[in-house]
This record gives sequence, C-alpha cells and structure tokens, in this order.
Amino acid sequence: MDREGIVQIRDVVDALFAEQANQLLRKSKLFGIIIDVSRPKRHASGDFMQMVKLIDETFDGYLTLFFFYKSLNDIAPLDTIGDIVYLKRFQYLLFNNNPQTRHNQYKTSQFLLFDHQSNTADLGLKYNPQESRSLNALEIQSLNSIRQYAYQRFVQKSLLENFWYGPDQHPFYDVIFKVKELNEQKNIFYDQNGQEFTLVSQVISESQLPPDSTVKLRNVQIHLDNKIQVNDLTSILRIPDYYYDHVNYENINQQIVKVDKTQEQFIKLNEESVTQIKAKYQQLGKTQAKQILDSKAQDKCVYHIYAEIVGIRPPTLHEALIFYNDHQSYSYKEALANKLNISNLDSTLQFQIQITDKSLVEGQFLSAIGFKNYDLFTFGEVNAANVDSQNQKYQQILEKLLLAEESIQGDFIIEQYKINNQQINRVVDTQIHI
Repeated sequence: MDREGIVQIRDVVDALFAEQANQLLRKSKLFGIIIDVSRPKRHASGDFMQMVKLIDETFDGYLTLFFFYKSLNDIAPLDTIGDIVYLKRFQYLLFNNNPQTRHNQYKTSQFLLFDHQSNTADLGLKYNPQESRSLNALEIQSLNSIRQYAYQRFVQKSLLENFWYGPDQHPFYDVIFKVKELNEQKNIFYDQNGQEFTLVSQVISESQLPPDSTVKLRNVQIHLDNKIQVNDLTSILRIPDYYYDHVNYENINQQIVKVDKTQEQFIKLNEESVTQIKAKYQQLGKTQAKQILDSKAQDKCVYHIYAEIVGIRPPTLHEALIFYNDHQSYSYKEALANKLNISNLDSTLQFQIQITDKSLVEGQFLSAIGFKNYDLFTFGEVNAANVDSQNQKYQQILEKLLLAEESIQGDFIIEQYKINNQQINRVVDTQIHI
C-alpha cells in the first residue's frame, strides 16, 4: 500500500490471509480490470446484484466484486471487458481462499467506472453514481498504469487464456461470437466459420451493437439447431476492436459443444424415502471424490463421501422445477416463457451439486444431480403454485453458500450408474442442512 492508500489485488489477498484486512484495507483504494460480469439479478435483500470479476498484474487469480443496486434504473454499464473500476472503502473477505469484495456496512464506499481507453479530460469516466470527487494525480497515474497493462494483456492474449469457462466444465459455458444483428428485434451471431446462432431469449440483449462487433456470450448452452439457450447468469460482454479476439477472430480455436433438446433433460428414477436410504447405507465406508470420478464401473455403485460444497445449480427454482411427459420436458421457466399448458404434466425437481475434497486438485470438483427426495433443502415441496415464495428461500440458501466465510461440508451418499454410456452421479442422501 502506498501513502495514498492505493492497493492492488495482491495486497488485498496478503492482508486477508494475514487476517489484517480490517486494519490495512479499511480506507483503501483499488483499481481493477473487468474480465467477466454476470447479468443483474434480484438478491435476497431485495436489491439487484451483479457479480464482477476483476484482475490486475499482481495476482494470478481474480477478485470477485458483488455490486448492488436499489433499482435497475441505477445499473452501471458493466458491459465491456477491459473497463476499469475504482473501489474505495470496500469490504474484503475470503471465501474458499478466493478474495471477494462488496460495499461496506456504513455505506461510505465509493465506486467509479472508467472506459478501457481514454484520451479525454474526464479520463473516460463512464459511471459516477455518487458524484464523487475527481481523482488526484497519484490515482490518475494508477489508472493509466492499469489501463496500459490491460491493453498489453488483451492485445497479446485471447480471452480463452483468461479464466475461460469452457464446455468441458459445464453444459452452460462461454463463447466468443461476432454480431450479425443485435437489437430489440433480433439477436443473431456468427462463429469463425460463418455459422449463424440465434438467442432463444430477447431479455439479455438490451444493448445495441453494430454488425461485426465481437462479444463474449457468458454462460450459454447451444442446441443442435444453433439456438442459444440462456439462464440467469448469462450476459453479453463487448470485446473492444483492438483486442486479440477481434483482430484474430477467424483464427480463434474455441470448442462449441451442442446439445440435443429433443432428448429428455432429466432422468426418471424410482425414488425411495430418505429413511429407507439411511437404513440401507448407514454402514457404508467413506471414499474420496477422485475415486468416484475415476470409476470405470459399468454397474451401479454406491459411495459415502465427506466433502465440501462449492456450487449449487440452477440459480433459481423456476429452472429446477421440471414438468415432463413421455416425450419432452420443460422447466417451469421455459413453460412460462412459451405459454405451455402444464396442468397435465408430471413434475420433479432437479439440482446439480458440485462438491470437492482433498483428493482433487484446486478447481476440480465432482458434479452430482439431486431430485426432490434430496434433503439438502428444508423448505418442503415445490410446485407451480408456490415456486415464487419457495424460490426466495432457495435464494437465501445460495447467498449463504456464496458468501460463507467458512466452507460448508458434510456427508453425502452418491449413487453412480451409466445411462447411454454416460456416467451419472446422483445424491440420494446428505446430512447437511444449510
């Protein structure tokens, strides 16, 4: 930290691990480069929240900023990779050894957003909600320095080399496309081979970008018919014209995995009560996550594992609540969007839980599906009549998991079997209640 209280992400991480954040960072000022942004979503507090990932030259990882708004009218234009944020008097904490930040409890935090490049007198200021004072000379020097680092980094390297979330990690993943037409009526993109792709939803495309603009589509799923499925984490982020991925677009080597939406999106299984499962597996010895991931068994196997929860999907119960018949399945969210009659359909809940233990390397996790007999959640039955109220409880659980200062761990019973040569891990019991 310099004499003006300006810190970098490495300073933040060091202070957090030394348990000196309150003393060293209380009045600190930090500049960070935007590498990723989620779409605004309603938070359990009633405010809107965006998750912003920030980098700088001092730290190999990223700092996650949780940015809150009272109304969508107050939203910041967090839509361009490489833009610079300025944080003053923000609160910092560690979650799973990863740094996070949000405004402090005294509401004295200050936030500014600057363009990725600027030669103007206002330094490229894009957002100043509190009409804060202008930067002093040392702050301007820091802004110019991190802006120059961002330029060098993104001119020389593809975003695929910068914390990229690819299809090998999850069915919803990131892609880089160019815009063919992006406005309120049409959302059409094309890839390196000229193939066209169309957004299923019009909701996330509020910005209008000219043809041939390069964008990052965050957290999407692509169907065989080149339709782009979105979720609550999806966003469209502009990639500036001088970045590597725009200049060398035809040479980008990204993997695009498509899914067949005509196939069932859930698995129908005979469900047993939690009591039956506990009685059946209570004497089962414990194993490790790596053994489950590496298993080549063709027949059903059952494992008992003590592990840490690192993620729960989907982000809303409206997507977890599935209506189905013998031919097709729809989430409640899809049924509403397409005005489908669900009165004669069966329903189930489906979650994906991501867990890890010491047998796995950092960033690696075991994914398992959970159904409505799965007792991680204690809010009871979910149906079309109560999904909105139950989702509020679900959001509180996700928030607690996301911001927990200590990891959430417990015992899981995992059934593993194969369907159409695909390995499926199913959580059939857990003793965890968040």
